[in-house]
Amino acid sequence: AIRWDAHNVYVQWFFDAGLVGLAAYLWLHGRLIGLLRPLLRTDRLAAFVLISAVLGYLIVALSDNMMFYLAFNWYFYFAVGIGIACARLAYTGQVQPDHGVSGAAPGPVRPVRTRAAATARVWKSTRRLHRP
Repeated sequence: AIRWDAHNVYVQWFFDAGLVGLAAYLWLHGRLIGLLRPLLRTDRLAAFVLISAVLGYLIVALSDNMMFYLAFNWYFYFAVGIGIACARLAYTGQVQPDHGVSGAAPGPVRPVRTRAAATARVWKSTRRLHRP
């Protein structure tokens, strides 16, 4: 059997899944951008990079069938998923803004002397994140 594939993701989605499938595909990426927006409050650089990556993906999809690049899609959606997880933490207020990227001086860093002390510090900070 001969398989014909378009060199455009949107045309491919339209012919494979119809107008509803194409609309769902576009809605998914629009939703990704919407979920990344709260990240702007805590890490503007990461938000800019991830939103630009999603927009770049959508632009490249005009001239290439990005669905066939499996390994690229794994890494792309993994990075976007991590960004969305960080954005959700920022949205719920569980993460405070880090002003180190914007140029303001970050707070003092306390040295950790032993591995056990480092583990205890991480454990305390994660317990604070999960308190209601």
